[in-house]
Amino acid sequence: MTRDPSTRHQFTILVKDVNVHSAIEVIEERKLPTSITFHMEPLGNTGTPCDLQFGLIGENLNRALRLKNSGSTIVKVSSDWWRQHGTTGTWQEKVIDLALQQFATIPGGG
Repeated sequence: MTRDPSTRHQFTILVKDVNVHSAIEVIEERKLPTSITFHMEPLGNTGTPCDLQFGLIGENLNRALRLKNSGSTIVKVSSDWWRQHGTTGTWQEKVIDLALQQFATIPGGG
């Protein structure tokens, strides 16, 4: 039986929490000023729900705040993408990155 390469794995991504760190945490604990906690919910049987926290600055922080304001987003990855990345320990981070890419600043659009 051949697999359909257009098959998609889907995840709902939302911002669960925004944490602004104190100057002491930034200096002494070497944290970035802002941490974002994302919640990833698989749609279907790919993976398990999880929360992931990342320190973000610059454009990625702006993207995360846009995601927070929108409520949530759905990330779809192909079976080929899943075969390539789904077995690595960082696949969740890559799915979060794909979610943030959807909220990139539009050049000239404000």
